[in-house]
Amino acid sequence: RYAEQIAEHLRERRDLVARGVRENITVFWDFQDTDLPETYKMRPLAAMDRFMRWLAGVMDATVTRLEAVEFTRYSTTSQHSYNGGKLNYFNTMRQFGAVVHRAWPPMTDAEDAIIFERFRHHLDIMQNDGPQSMICVVSRSTGYTSMIEAAQSEGVTVIQVGRDGRAYYYPGGYDFSVPMQFPRWLLVTRDL
Repeated sequence: RYAEQIAEHLRERRDLVARGVRENITVFWDFQDTDLPETYKMRPLAAMDRFMRWLAGVMDATVTRLEAVEFTRYSTTSQHSYNGGKLNYFNTMRQFGAVVHRAWPPMTDAEDAIIFERFRHHLDIMQNDGPQSMICVVSRSTGYTSMIEAAQSEGVTVIQVGRDGRAYYYPGGYDFSVPMQFPRWLLVTRDL
């Protein structure tokens, strides 16, 4: 059953591409949970660009929006670490054109709650005749599964990319996901 359904879904996607319709991708990145490893042979902006191009290639669509959450106080990476040479990828995301939501603790919401809210807001926009897009959640947390499945049931195609070399493709309008293997996370920025 699943093989027939995924074949039908992929055929529909190929037909869209053949007609010149290139879908958009909105990426929600839980960067505190799933960061992009530092690669010393590549500048941070180039590494981010390469990852986004890889993602666009996997989904055969264009990444048009990237959102993440940064805690500005008491974060897991201290300012001292950044002064010592550690890369601040939130700055790189801003240079890339991403929306980085800033949160100031103490607060009861962690970055996942903010991502949930932004994800819900994005679905509301699409439901109210806004621009349609696929959604990508970059996180190794399983806490986003119910949100992803709810979007899938509304006809939105979602992919969840984790750090351990696994991703899950949730075809819009269906009730299953397809596991995907990709090169180890450390190699994603180098071996494409």
